[in-house]
Amino acid sequence: MKNIMDKKQYIWKWLFFSLLIVNIAVIAIIFSLVFLVGREAQVDTYERKDNSSFQAYMSLQFTPTQLNEWLKEEWSHEQVNIYFGQDTIQTEVSFDIFGQTTHMFIAFQPKVLPDGNVGLTETSFSLGGFSVPPGMALSALQSQVDVPSYVEVYPNDRFIVIRLDQISFKGDYYLKAKEVDLEKGSIELLVGK
Repeated sequence: MKNIMDKKQYIWKWLFFSLLIVNIAVIAIIFSLVFLVGREAQVDTYERKDNSSFQAYMSLQFTPTQLNEWLKEEWSHEQVNIYFGQDTIQTEVSFDIFGQTTHMFIAFQPKVLPDGNVGLTETSFSLGGFSVPPGMALSALQSQVDVPSYVEVYPNDRFIVIRLDQISFKGDYYLKAKEVDLEKGSIELLVGK
C-alpha cells in the first residue's frame, strides 16, 4: 500500500514540474513575440526637417472630442482605441495571444515640435496588469499595430513623432501643428506650403 502511495506522489511531482516548465516556456514565448519582434529594425534618431519657408494659408481648429470621433472611425479596422483626455492621449491596443485577448494601455503627453510635427512622449504603460520596463510598450505597439507611414516610433526614447509634413494635399500643401493644448481643449493645425 505504501509503495502505491509513493508512486502517486512521484507522478504528481513530475506533473507539477512539467506544468511549471510549460508555463515558463509560454511566458517566454509571449515575451519574445510581443516585445522583441522588430527591435532590430528600429532607428532611434528623429531628424527635424527645415520648414522655415512654410507659408500658412489656412488654420484648422479641433477639439479633443472632434478628434476622438475622427480617430474612432480612422482606426476602426485595427484593434486600437485612441482617446484625447484632459492632459494626455490614452491608447488601448487589443491583441490575441493563444486565444486570449490581451489589452495594452499607453498614455502619451503631446507637444508641438519646433518643425511643426507632433511629438508624443510615453508617460505610462500597462499590459494586462503586468509591470513592464519603460520603452517596451512602444516596441510592442510597433510590432503589433500597422502604423501609418507618417508615424515614426522611437521605442528607446519612449517617443512617437507624427510627421505632419509627410501628409500632403494635392501634392504641394501639407500640415504643420501650431498648438496642441489638451487642457484648454485646443488643437490647431496650419495648412500651407
